[in-house]
Amino acid sequence: QLQQQQQQQQEEDEEKKELNPLYEKRRRTFQVEQVPAAFSEASYAVYRKYQMTVHKDKEEDCKRSGYTRFLCNSPLVPDDDSDAFFGSFHQLYKIDGEIVAVAVIDVLPKCLSSVYFFYDPAYEFLGLGKVSALLEIDWVRRASATYPELTYYYMGFYVHTCPKMRYKAQYAPSELLCPRRFTWHPLSSCVPALDERKFVIFSDLHDKSTWNVEEAAVSAQAKQLAPLLDSEQMLAFWKEEAKQYVPALPVLLHGRIVQCGNLRFGNQDKMAALLAEYARVISPSLAMRFAIAF
Repeated sequence: QLQQQQQQQQEEDEEKKELNPLYEKRRRTFQVEQVPAAFSEASYAVYRKYQMTVHKDKEEDCKRSGYTRFLCNSPLVPDDDSDAFFGSFHQLYKIDGEIVAVAVIDVLPKCLSSVYFFYDPAYEFLGLGKVSALLEIDWVRRASATYPELTYYYMGFYVHTCPKMRYKAQYAPSELLCPRRFTWHPLSSCVPALDERKFVIFSDLHDKSTWNVEEAAVSAQAKQLAPLLDSEQMLAFWKEEAKQYVPALPVLLHGRIVQCGNLRFGNQDKMAALLAEYARVISPSLAMRFAIAF
């Protein structure tokens, strides 16, 4: 019976080797080395493989200059007397001394910002993306013992409609930044609204006391009617609402600033609805300070 188990295990190992040539049942060493963000041929080679295999980039789109500008150059240059703990870094993931992945991070006084992560596609079976997120979360936990204000892990932009971005919602508890008032809100309570609308002002969902007086009258109705933007009901609603401020919105046309009220569009009501929604999103007072370019 022992001989049968050994033979079965050997067959399983051979099958795994066929599926992945890198598989070999032996002890390996895994380490993460953090170095200042700078160009290296070894990391660049992994980046090229990743971009061309995973993202289907063309070889000419993966030049050294682009890689350096994207992931090596950083505005976070420490002063001579500043703490070298902060800045931009590359975390080199090594197996048996070979770089198999690189995590690009910014270490700031209050957070670790995850800038980018790339790996050798040959090691995709290891799920290194998830490993990097967990290690970076642990990094913040340990760093906060020395720097008490460094308590947050920033994963970057969250695009709810992009499958490649939605993995970020798997890590909890998480918060999303309100695009209007720059306040943080639990992701779990924001997702239902994002399922219904592409753009959501999260602070409106949680704290109505923060609403501006000039927009409070339309916010409740707009939140319900916005998904029906193409309907006659929505257009009629915004046609009335737009009379308040849309005609005065500045527009950049052929190098000149003119007011919307002096322009004529093919579908006047539809354009008024869109402009009114734009003004509501950024607030009418702020909309008056920006010129819309056509």
